[in-house]
Amino acid sequence: MFTIDLILKYTNTMKNLILFILLLICTLSSIEAQYSTRNAHSHNDYSNDIPFWLAYYNHFGSIEADIFAVEGDLFVAHNKSELQVLRRSVIISS
Repeated sequence: MFTIDLILKYTNTMKNLILFILLLICTLSSIEAQYSTRNAHSHNDYSNDIPFWLAYYNHFGSIEADIFAVEGDLFVAHNKSELQVLRRSVIISS
C-alpha cells in the first residue's frame, strides 16, 4: 500500500509540474515583443540628407559608420573605393 500511495503522489506531482511548465510556455509565447527605434541599428546612413543626425534624433539604439582617414581628413563611405569629398561637416584638427 505504501508503494502505491507513493507512486500516485509522485505521478500527481509530475502532472502538476508538466502542467505548470506548459502554462508558463503558453503565457510567455503570447507576450508580444515591444519594438521601438531603441531596438534599431543604423548603418551607412550617410546616404541620407543629414547623416548620423536622422538616426540620432529618432533615438536609434546603435549607429555605425565606416570612417576612413586620408591625408589628415576623415571620410565616411561604405568602402575605400567610394571615397570622395561630398560634404564636410566636421573638421578635426590636432
